[in-house]
Amino acid sequence: MRQLLNSRFLSDSVTSVQIVTSVVQPAGDKGVIYRIPIDLTDEDLLEILKPQKVTYIQRFKNKDSSFSTTVFLQFCSPQLPTEVRVGYLLFKVKSYIPKPLRSFNCNRFEHVAVNCRGKKRCSNCVESTNGKYALPRQKMSKLYRRAQRFG
Repeated sequence: MRQLLNSRFLSDSVTSVQIVTSVVQPAGDKGVIYRIPIDLTDEDLLEILKPQKVTYIQRFKNKDSSFSTTVFLQFCSPQLPTEVRVGYLLFKVKSYIPKPLRSFNCNRFEHVAVNCRGKKRCSNCVESTNGKYALPRQKMSKLYRRAQRFG
C-alpha cells in the first residue's frame, strides 16, 4: 500500500486492482389502494398480498384517528402493478405521491417549522405577520378579484 502511495505513476507499482462494490436493493415502488374493508386487519391483508410482492402495508387514518379504507402498499418489485387481488375482489393500484414538506412558519417548502429560519408569514397573503393571520381567506379572495377587475 505504501508503494502505491509513494509512487508517481500508477502503472509502475500496481499489477492488479480489486474493486469492491455493494449492491443496494431498491426499496420498491409505492402504491395506494382504496375501499379496502375495515374488518380486514393489517396482518391478514399483508398475508393475502405477500404472493403479489407486497412487503409492507399501512392503513391511513381519518381526521378523527379512526382507520380509513385507504391502504398504502410497498412492493419489492421496482415496477408498480396495475391491480392487486384481495380474495375475489380486484383493486386498482395508484401511484403513491407523498405530500411535500412544508414549513407552517414561513410557508415555504422542503423544510419543516422546527428547522425554519425564516420569518413567520401568513398562509393566505404571504405577508410578514406577528404570529397573527393578516386577513381571512374570504376577504383575500374578494380583494384579489377587485384588484384584478380594477387593477
